[in-house]
Amino acid sequence: MKIKNKKMILIDENTFNEVIEKFLKNPNKYIAIVKIRDSSFEVDYSLIKYLKEKLNKEILENVIAITNKEYMANDLDIEAVLYTKNLKKFDVEHFIEAFTKFKMYFLNLKDFLEDTSSAFTYSLDYYNYTNPWFFSINNYGVLLINDFNYHKILNNYHKITARTSDIILIALENKEADIRNKKLLRILCADSLMTFGVTNKNSVKFYNYLDLILYSKGKDYFENSLNYVKSFIKRNKFEDMRDFFDIEEKSFEVDLFFENEAIKKPKKYEMLVADKKSYSKKDYVVSNAFKENKSKSEYFIIKKIY
Repeated sequence: MKIKNKKMILIDENTFNEVIEKFLKNPNKYIAIVKIRDSSFEVDYSLIKYLKEKLNKEILENVIAITNKEYMANDLDIEAVLYTKNLKKFDVEHFIEAFTKFKMYFLNLKDFLEDTSSAFTYSLDYYNYTNPWFFSINNYGVLLINDFNYHKILNNYHKITARTSDIILIALENKEADIRNKKLLRILCADSLMTFGVTNKNSVKFYNYLDLILYSKGKDYFENSLNYVKSFIKRNKFEDMRDFFDIEEKSFEVDLFFENEAIKKPKKYEMLVADKKSYSKKDYVVSNAFKENKSKSEYFIIKKIY
C-alpha cells in the first residue's frame, strides 16, 4: 500500500460522527486507526464489521487496529494489528503526527509500521496475503494444516478470536509428520463444520477427525484443493457442498475426549481439474473463482470413490 498521498485518521466513539462519512465516501484516501480492547472485544470489533458491510469488502486493507491483546490481522480481516501492553498510554495523536511527517520516506504502510514499532513500543502482525494458514471468506474461517504451517498454528492459534475454524484442510502425505498433524487436528476440529483430508496419494492412513478425504493427482494437489474450497465458499455453495458430502454434525465430547472410539472411515472423493464441465448427476462441479489466467475456464469436478 503506497502511503505518501494518504491521510491517517482515528475512528472511535469520540471521532466517529466527525470522520465516518468522509472515510466511507473515499476510503482509499485514508488509513484508519481503530482501537480494540480485550475487555470490550465484541463492541470494538463491531466497528470493523460495520466498515466491512458498508464498504462491501472482505479485507479492510486500509484499516489498522491498536490492541492490548495479541490478535491476528488475518482473523480480524484488516491490514495490520499493533499490539501494545499499555493501550491507555499509546499516544495515537503523536503516532498520526509521525505518519504525516515521515510517510514520504516509506514505500508502503508495512515499512512504516515496522520502522516505528520500537519508538511506539508495539509488536506488529500484518495481513498475510501470500501464504496464510488462517483466513476467512464470506465469514467462514479456513484453517490449513500441513508441515509448513504446523509450528505457526501451534504458536499462534490462541490469537484467533473473531471467528472459528469452520473449514479445515489437512495435508495427508504418509509421513511421520502426519501423526503430529493428527494430534493438532484432534484439538482444533471440534468447532469445524467441514474437515478435509487432502492428498495426492492413492492410499493414505485415515482417522476419525476427518469428514472426507479429497484425492487429487499432481504436485499442486493442496493448492488446487484450497482453490476449490475457496471457490465454493465465494459462490455461496457451502450448504450445497455439505449436502453433497452428507456431512454429519460432530460431537465435541466424542471428538475431543474419547481416544479409543470406534474408527469411522471417512468418505473419499476424487477431484479433477478440467477445462470442461461434467454433466453427470453423480458429480459436483464448481468453477475456479481464483484462476490466475482468466482467458480460459477451469472447473473442479468432484466424484465419489466410496
